[in-house]
Amino acid sequence: MHVVILVRTFPHEIRNGFDAYAGSLIKEYQKEGLDFEVRTAKDERFVDDPKLSPIFYDLIYPMLGMLRRRKDRPVFHAISESQGLVFPFVQGKKVVTVHHINPLHLKLRDLYRPSTWYALFWRYCTDVAIAHADQVICISEQTKKELIDLYKIEEDKISVVSQAVADKFVEMPSLRKGRVVGYIGPFTTRKNIPALFQAFKRLHAMEDMRDVRLKICGSGPSGSVEEGMADPELAGSIDFRGEVSEQRIVAEYNELAALLYPSMHEGFGLGILEAQRCGVPVFILRDAKIPAEVAKHAIRCDSPDDMAVKVALLLRGHLPYDRKAAMDHASTFSESARAKRTIAIYESVDKGP
Repeated sequence: MHVVILVRTFPHEIRNGFDAYAGSLIKEYQKEGLDFEVRTAKDERFVDDPKLSPIFYDLIYPMLGMLRRRKDRPVFHAISESQGLVFPFVQGKKVVTVHHINPLHLKLRDLYRPSTWYALFWRYCTDVAIAHADQVICISEQTKKELIDLYKIEEDKISVVSQAVADKFVEMPSLRKGRVVGYIGPFTTRKNIPALFQAFKRLHAMEDMRDVRLKICGSGPSGSVEEGMADPELAGSIDFRGEVSEQRIVAEYNELAALLYPSMHEGFGLGILEAQRCGVPVFILRDAKIPAEVAKHAIRCDSPDDMAVKVALLLRGHLPYDRKAAMDHASTFSESARAKRTIAIYESVDKGP
């Protein structure tokens, strides 16, 4: 069995969940001795137009590679929905990973607000990939349910293989956490950044919490971040770090007493488990659509104000929280187990009709 991994660019730097997913699988496949190759562009500088780059990197570039490849019938794995655009043009068995449902299908579409062009392109790629795939991998039970509801796919065509937390995410006792709470992640609309500042402002207003600092790490549309940081009541209390390198991210988690995660929708929610692997409690909103298996040990809050109250209780030592249970649960999402499960899917598809 020969496997062809379809990925937009090789993830030398982890910039998002797609990169983390691809990089982890490739690393584990090398350990497992899997016969595979990666079809990818080396970087995205050749075509950087936001309207042209998806077509070039998800269709034209991989197709050029297919024309040069040997005449066999491998198992193709599209690492994300858009790489499945080539499925109608290649011979072999096909697997696609669906990370989350297109915003045009969701009642929560306002939380994504992608450009109309990209949203249409993404939906078209997903439709094509699912129609031609022999097996669909969903990264959570929630995504599987959404996929069945929207596409009416037979359940036996879908396998749930959860995202995995890299082994490097560990507790670092030598780092003093102090009275620092934070957010680590992108600033896209669904991440609900205004609620982050609302919660911290409420926390900061408490007499015994005036010394607590908010650390923000991430990148993306920064309007909501700039607006929150401009609040005069929070002057001098916010530490903005910008995008964090892979070499620093574990330390950044470990410096936090709590991670505030006000996102309203996640296909998985990897940051929750990364923080918990580092021994950091995570606070989420109760009505957020986050997979139950990921949110199991997160502290649920009714509102940003309620989040502030519960964070204060934690910092005062009055909030019951089973840190070991959260760390143990997060540790079950291993890279090795995820890779073995995915390889088993390849083998099943390869032997199928």
